[in-house]
Amino acid sequence: MQEISERSSSQSENELYRIAVFHHDQGNGARAMEVARPLSERGYDPADFLLGLIHEFGTYTSKVDIAMAVAHYRRAAVASRTSTAYRHLARALMKSGHESYSEALRCLVEAGRERGSPEIDLGFAWYHETSTVPDLRLACKFYLRAAARGRFLGFFGYSRAARKAGLHFRALVVDCLRVVSGVFLFIVLGSKTRNTF
Repeated sequence: MQEISERSSSQSENELYRIAVFHHDQGNGARAMEVARPLSERGYDPADFLLGLIHEFGTYTSKVDIAMAVAHYRRAAVASRTSTAYRHLARALMKSGHESYSEALRCLVEAGRERGSPEIDLGFAWYHETSTVPDLRLACKFYLRAAARGRFLGFFGYSRAARKAGLHFRALVVDCLRVVSGVFLFIVLGSKTRNTF
């Protein structure tokens, strides 16, 4: 009997979560938060992730609140221990200011342990480009890795970081390569080429 009630509770949580995602996709962050908050309080991990997204980016009906985004992403990362949760937590931490960069780096390292991805490379690149003591050559390395794996932001980031480092010719070469290979990459990889950190 208890197993049946747990299964129905789980189904209703999944259904409520889908409703919250629907409202989020429609731009109604306030309604999505209203549905997702009780799920989060009951420990439903995907709800924390969704609330983190809503607070980080805002919607038509909700404002950006990076501190709340960090709190929800942190809960999601601790509970799920997935690369995606750590990557989003790292991004929000970097948005919250330089005082959080050391924790953001730890989250990126944790995210990279599960499986390396071009999005994590973009995260490391952004970290090295924007830290208080930038390491532009290392940022270029990570941007180039992401570009080699088909992410347009890798090309754009490499060009920007190379120009900051005084490597203007390399930036020009990467810009030309992006223009020449862009259509081919989009045909082969589709919308993945637009994935970001």
